[in-house]
Amino acid sequence: MNLSADLGEGGPADGAILDVVDSASIACGLHAGSATLTISTALRCLAQGVEVGAHPGFDDRVGFGRRDQSLTADEIEALVAFQVAALAAVAPIAYVKPHGALYHRC
Repeated sequence: MNLSADLGEGGPADGAILDVVDSASIACGLHAGSATLTISTALRCLAQGVEVGAHPGFDDRVGFGRRDQSLTADEIEALVAFQVAALAAVAPIAYVKPHGALYHRC
């Protein structure tokens, strides 16, 4: 069994949750979180042996990435590639798990 959680979104319990999961889907900074939070979460995952997953979402902080966006397939591909590449610069990524409305569009 792989216990996973969505982290790096700015939740107050991220540290405690990270201590008990096998993998973490880390927000890539557009729907929630920040570059600093994404990087620090990824580095902590590496230090603790937690598998890193990218958790990209629509650029929609107000709606927490839960509102659909009128984007073409090419625009969505670029949005996801941008976010995944940013996280991949910090840590090896084992998987990609889209967030919110992006997940539903996929």
